[in-house]
Amino acid sequence: MISRYDDVVRVLNDTEAFSSQNALARIDRDNPPEVLEILSAAEPIAPVIVQCDSPDHAPHRLLWRRLFRGARISALKPRMQKIAEELVDAFAGDGHADLVGQFSRPHILRSVCALVGIPEDDHERVAAADWAFLMLLVPNVDVATKKRAAEQYVDHDRYLLDLFDQRRARPADDMLTELVALIDDPDEPFTVADVLMLIRGIFAAGTHTPADAISATLLNTLSDREHWERMLADPSVIPGMIEETLRRDAPHRGLMRITTREIELHGVHLPAGSAIFPMLGSANRDGEHFAEPDAFRPARDGVRTHVAFGHGPHDCIGAHLARTQARIALTVLAGRLPDLHLAADFSPAHYQDWFFWGLDRLDVTWPRAHRDAPTGR
Repeated sequence: MISRYDDVVRVLNDTEAFSSQNALARIDRDNPPEVLEILSAAEPIAPVIVQCDSPDHAPHRLLWRRLFRGARISALKPRMQKIAEELVDAFAGDGHADLVGQFSRPHILRSVCALVGIPEDDHERVAAADWAFLMLLVPNVDVATKKRAAEQYVDHDRYLLDLFDQRRARPADDMLTELVALIDDPDEPFTVADVLMLIRGIFAAGTHTPADAISATLLNTLSDREHWERMLADPSVIPGMIEETLRRDAPHRGLMRITTREIELHGVHLPAGSAIFPMLGSANRDGEHFAEPDAFRPARDGVRTHVAFGHGPHDCIGAHLARTQARIALTVLAGRLPDLHLAADFSPAHYQDWFFWGLDRLDVTWPRAHRDAPTGR
């Protein structure tokens, strides 16, 4: 387990000595036989991009960059704004809410579905498929759960293949249409299996981290009214609040690496084939790199040097999207419900997950008279 900032950065940068290949479980190899039997009915299973080393990694990363281009994200901003407004509309008259279950998670899920081109009625189905995908990657899950996840995985293959056929018949201005054109182009190197895994990767990587970042930023600012009031008075400080939250409360734990040769790291001898876990949250609280690392200081110098989105060749391609989603969500919520307070009996608790770290819920209250406050746009 690699805890220091400099060591984590070294591991993430040096892909020759610290390999991603086979560092994470392979769904079609590292599961019990009865689970693999169910998965035999799925389409061929390609590696996840985070499991690839050079030269296989480069073409996949270029494709991800193309799909997450700035113009596409900019075009999605009005939709993200509308989603946030609709979510607040649904609970604004109640005077209380769980901002994890009623705001941050559905805001991110709906935003990513809109980006990809998933129909509105299928959002919960896609969320369940994402759960199934992650369960198949986690080693310490019981066989019964993995079998249920495998069945959902196979069903999701059929669902996505049907969506591909729909886009062939009726192209739309979305990512799905672009992906279908890609796999139908004989000059492109990507297969149906590649694209199926890419879509799964988008939801696995693109829904949990930003949702947890929004929830944690709300907890950090509502726990200290000075930060919340500053955000209300000047929405331009919101990006700084998000960055400091990403640093101090990194929502992604990290991904494994395997040493390709004998190596010494911070005085410790590591044989070839050692499993390495760079701990992103720990690196972000290294007092040698960040002064007063446990304090929430949004205006701190060098906050963007955090590694919440990874570092090096495998850093998160969707970081710009995640930051945009969080900024819009927080701006809308603060503008609509400026008198938010943590519920009197609320005590923060984090859900248990192999890959992610976030709040299980976030209970808040506000005077109902303020439910129609003007939006912060």
